[in-house]
Amino acid sequence: MKNKILIIILSIFILNIGFVLAQVPTYHQFYGDIYDGNNTLITEDMPIVAKINNTSLEEGISSSELYGYDSNDLFIVEDGVNGQEIEFYVYGMLSGTFIFENEKTTNLDLTLPCGDGVLDSGLGEECDTGNITETCATYGHSVGSVVCDAYCKVDASACSTPGSPGNGGSPGGSYTPPSRVDDCNESWICGDWGECDGVETRTCLDENNCGTEDDKPVLTNACEVIKLDSDEIKDDIETPRTTSSFSPIKILKNYWIAIVIIILTIIIGIFSVIFIRWKIRDNEIEKIRKKVKKSWE
Repeated sequence: MKNKILIIILSIFILNIGFVLAQVPTYHQFYGDIYDGNNTLITEDMPIVAKINNTSLEEGISSSELYGYDSNDLFIVEDGVNGQEIEFYVYGMLSGTFIFENEKTTNLDLTLPCGDGVLDSGLGEECDTGNITETCATYGHSVGSVVCDAYCKVDASACSTPGSPGNGGSPGGSYTPPSRVDDCNESWICGDWGECDGVETRTCLDENNCGTEDDKPVLTNACEVIKLDSDEIKDDIETPRTTSSFSPIKILKNYWIAIVIIILTIIIGIFSVIFIRWKIRDNEIEKIRKKVKKSWE
């Protein structure tokens, strides 16, 4: 009987450890440069999204042509499974892929498909340089022309329709109709909050480049400055562009939590076994006493 109880306790103990280990997050860290379709570095800030199975797992904003170099804004894809394909989207366009490997740091340059003159709607392009299939008539207008913007999105803001006396216009006049941005859904990507000096700021970009700011997130936030002892103050040094300089601190914090939980589980398991063995021993002693007492009667 006591062996069965110990087996049950041991099984529960092992399951608990397995459950805790399963909660430890996986991560794959990335950094690199961003190029356009002509293999030219893009110096503008660009929104970046990493997806696995069409689920966003990390979002960030590049700084000039770089992403993932800033120690305050690391680009870390979490909760992936080894062997899964990660898709990287820059301004909503597929710009690179990589296979997820837990606890790896990878230098991955991303190339925006826009700018090579090849229209590929599967990558998120609506046009590419002079390759435009749409006209103002596509948007119900007869005057003007559409252009392809720097992010391979069709800009029909220059299209218009001649006015008429019946609709408030004037013969030969024209008006500027709502452009394609009216049907555009804003999708804002924000970087991490900057250092706090009473107010912290961040950068947010609309990956759909709608041109509107109706749903734009807050860019500034009041914060409390935490004063450190002189021994704790360190110079703010830009992260060197080397793989060895990266340290996914936020992931390691989760590991420490998992380790503490595992240790507590082990301690509880040990005390549980000791307690049950002690109870079994008391029961055995009590049985012996009863047998001795019965033999004397």
